[in-house]
Amino acid sequence: MERLTPVCFFLTLGLLTTACTPNDPCQIDETSFSACLKLANQGDAKAQYKTGKLYETGLGVEQNYQEAFKWYTHAANQNNADAQANLGEFYQEGLGVEKDYQKAIAWYKKSVEQGHADVQTKLNRLYKAEAERYLLLAKQGDIAAQNHLGDLYYYGSGVTQDYEKAAEWYSSAAKQGDIGAQANIGYLYSKGLGVTQDYKEAAKWYTKAAKQGDYTAQYNMGYLSLNGLGVIQDNEEAIKWYTLAANQGDIDAQLELAAFYYNGIDGIKNYTESAKWYIKAAEQGNAYAQYMLGRFYDVGQGVTQDYKEAIQWYTQAANQGNEGAQTNLGYIYSEGLGVQKNSAVAMKWFLKAAEQGSATAANNIAAHYLDGDGVKRDAKKAIEWLTKSAELGEGIAQRNLGMIYERGEIVPQDYEKALEWYKKAADNGASDVVLKVEELTKKLHK
Repeated sequence: MERLTPVCFFLTLGLLTTACTPNDPCQIDETSFSACLKLANQGDAKAQYKTGKLYETGLGVEQNYQEAFKWYTHAANQNNADAQANLGEFYQEGLGVEKDYQKAIAWYKKSVEQGHADVQTKLNRLYKAEAERYLLLAKQGDIAAQNHLGDLYYYGSGVTQDYEKAAEWYSSAAKQGDIGAQANIGYLYSKGLGVTQDYKEAAKWYTKAAKQGDYTAQYNMGYLSLNGLGVIQDNEEAIKWYTLAANQGDIDAQLELAAFYYNGIDGIKNYTESAKWYIKAAEQGNAYAQYMLGRFYDVGQGVTQDYKEAIQWYTQAANQGNEGAQTNLGYIYSEGLGVQKNSAVAMKWFLKAAEQGSATAANNIAAHYLDGDGVKRDAKKAIEWLTKSAELGEGIAQRNLGMIYERGEIVPQDYEKALEWYKKAADNGASDVVLKVEELTKKLHK
């Protein structure tokens, strides 16, 4: 899927405060400066924020914006949202530091991303003011302002969303050589937003930006080349563009290349090259790449087989909620592969995966309950989990349910249910139950 070049907007907030607990020695008042400073020097983020607030307001200490800025920075770097908001304000207003709108934007965004939704009205007012300012600059011929105004119209920030006006301003800046605008007008032509969809025109603008090093345009040219949109379908050309973007650290391009080499280019697979690109994406924190890298180390595909490495990558992916990694990590602990067998840990990961709809994990949970492995043996729960797995399409669970109902060892014997699950398993590719389907069908229709 193609992407629009990422943009930033100017944000502004009022200065925020943090509520204090009654027993907290560090309060925002005239008597608490020493207590706050002591805790701040020990690395307490809230105390660092409050120390900054005391310096800013002059409560209990001489007002000093430079010191306030310093302590807000310490707290903001520890993800204190209030400090991030105030630090943005300091950069915007030039309090204790030289004005820097880009840094103000960065800190405001961090604060907003942590949940300060109550500032939306203020943001909207600022967006409107920014749109008016950029419109004036754009009309005066400022190329960067024209591209940014295109962004504002594209996202509807401070103005009514209008793809046609976005295209107008992107096009103006693109024709004057703005790389980001070239990538963006290419995207609009590709999607038919504000202009008639035209893949050839999209490819023209993407190519201009891509040749100048824009990694988003390079990625998008890879996509067009791969799918033959506006250009001749050409795997090698797609690989060329994806590689250029991937070498600039673009995760999506790295994943595309990894999948390319994994699935095979013109029938030729290269697991070593696939692993190389998954490693690059995994090291940037991409959960899917971490999961795939875990699989590679698990089975020795493209890398030397190493359960410890597999566990490391599975764990990173699993902690980010990757269902496949959670399932496989559970299996590794269940079997004791490269680690001491730990059924309790295995169950923890199986449950997390099952909660996300993993049929395999649900089947494995059933097996643990049936065997009393890591949990108290519970045939009823085993059947419940086996049924969940079967309903999610797991062929092994469907076959096993058929067998259980046919034999009547854990549940009352029920040939009709047995036949139902055997049929599902057969439809799912389990050739070993075809005879069972025939036998039970004859038995039930005598």
